[in-house]
Amino acid sequence: MERAKELLFSTDGPVLRLARGCGFNTVEQLEYNFPKLVGMSATQYRKSPKTNLI
Repeated sequence: MERAKELLFSTDGPVLRLARGCGFNTVEQLEYNFPKLVGMSATQYRKSPKTNLI
């Protein structure tokens, strides 16, 4: 999940590519697990002010 956070923070590529690059087979797997571990969706994380993340 740390790798997903780094990529969400530093890139604007498609979440599908990001998910696969982090070992998830589908975006749905990332979207299901990300909020449980981080406290917000991947999209919310990407849109959050960058100073409070990672």
